[in-house]
Amino acid sequence: MNTHPLSIAQTKFLKNEIINENSSINNIAGLLKLGTKFNYDQVNQAVNQLVFNHDSHRIQITIKNEEHSQYIKEYEETAYPFLDFYQDQVNFDTWLNEQANINIFAYDENLYKFYILKMPNGHLGLFTIQNHIIADGWSMALSINYFITYLTNGDIEAISNLSFIDNIKDEEKYLESKKFEKDELYWRNKLKHDKFQTKFEKLHLEHPFCKRHTIKLDPILTERINYFCLNNEVSVSNLFASIMFALIDKKAVNKINKLGLLIHNRINKNDKFTTGNYTKPLPLILDSNRDLLLNEYIKKVKRESFNVLKHRRYPIDNLVTELNINGNILDCLISFQTASYSPAFIENEFSERKLEIDAIGIPLIIQIFSKNNEEGYLLHYDYQDEVFSSEEINELHGNILNMVNEFAENPNQSLDKIHFV
Repeated sequence: MNTHPLSIAQTKFLKNEIINENSSINNIAGLLKLGTKFNYDQVNQAVNQLVFNHDSHRIQITIKNEEHSQYIKEYEETAYPFLDFYQDQVNFDTWLNEQANINIFAYDENLYKFYILKMPNGHLGLFTIQNHIIADGWSMALSINYFITYLTNGDIEAISNLSFIDNIKDEEKYLESKKFEKDELYWRNKLKHDKFQTKFEKLHLEHPFCKRHTIKLDPILTERINYFCLNNEVSVSNLFASIMFALIDKKAVNKINKLGLLIHNRINKNDKFTTGNYTKPLPLILDSNRDLLLNEYIKKVKRESFNVLKHRRYPIDNLVTELNINGNILDCLISFQTASYSPAFIENEFSERKLEIDAIGIPLIIQIFSKNNEEGYLLHYDYQDEVFSSEEINELHGNILNMVNEFAENPNQSLDKIHFV
């Protein structure tokens, strides 16, 4: 059995798993709705081909002498379970919620599950749950497109067989490079910031239960956001980070002080076509200054996020321990994710649904989703319900929308001139 070290990104999620034992904190769960054109055998064959061709699904974690490592299990053809929920909406909804929140982590076992379903309306569905150690949002979109391509025409010749282990080998070279040393210097200086030396009220809970508040932005507002970002050469995640920093400086949001971005971290072309977990949450560290104009927030965030991207590969967790930084280095994480589904996905009118999980590791995660088969951004506010109330999240969303309009209409105004709820 050939074993390999865990990647930097995987190590972060393994730590989450160990700290939050038997929770759903690392779960990625989703439901793919497949209509009535296909049968069990076709769906089962396509899932098997996905698992065969994308070896990240076959990653298993092992431990020996208190050291964790991973290996790729040999492919075995599987008859995935079939469950019939025809005309049984209540039990279907209950089952989905329960399965999305079970803990599937175990040593030397699969870190994923697939179920083929007959849904209450009689259509076929595919449910999956995967541990974040082996997958991320980008990976899920790649998996869906591969699965759909095989399901609809069986043509996989144009899709190369890439291994997640190649990423591990690239990372081992990085850890011995001059780039690693430069990245360490950057993060060592950043993590000495006063923000991490000041004692704040502990917000990170022993049982990090969460709720989700979902908002669908209308196409007009989505287009306004895109127009602003295009004209100011700034990403959507940077716009939302700028808004959150402005709200923090204005003291219009409570309980949030340390902000970060979810970095997708796929460095090269092969990474972008390889399933597996590459994502890392990294802090975006700026000095507080409520005298800034709105467009100056954009410039500061854009500049600092560029620096974060430049030094993103470095494993900052070791520095956090060395510098005696207590607690989590993030209170709020902003994630912008795009899902570009294949023409076959759209032509066959398939749809997917990301399922809610009941645990997160920090007080607030703001996820912005853009799907090429839907109009309007989808916003998920995942929040620890012992830290935030639903009323506070509604208020925060209202202030964010207010700031979107202020940035778009008058970016040269000062923060003091803006009124919040």
